[in-house]
Amino acid sequence: MSWSASIHLTGGTAEIVVTDRELNETLRARLPWPHHPRALLTLLEAMALWSGSPIRGALSAAGPAPVFSDEDPFGLHLWPGKCPLVDVAFVLPPEWRERIEGPGEDRL
Repeated sequence: MSWSASIHLTGGTAEIVVTDRELNETLRARLPWPHHPRALLTLLEAMALWSGSPIRGALSAAGPAPVFSDEDPFGLHLWPGKCPLVDVAFVLPPEWRERIEGPGEDRL
């Protein structure tokens, strides 16, 4: 059984939808920002353990998390480079892509 996760961080909440292969929802949650930067990864690891196989997903954000904005917006310094249980891609929202890739803009 393989599950996928969609995570959107916005307005002080984390909206999480986990689906199975047939796109049936297994979990839908709207949670406040966590008190620990590793909470999101731990939640996804728990979902992978529950399903019995690694979980894949995509994470997008409307802006930096207010709780962690002074150091690391999503606790990425605590996010492992390779995690056997969780494979999450970070997706730029369209408005960020336009700022980064817009005409005449310097690119990194």
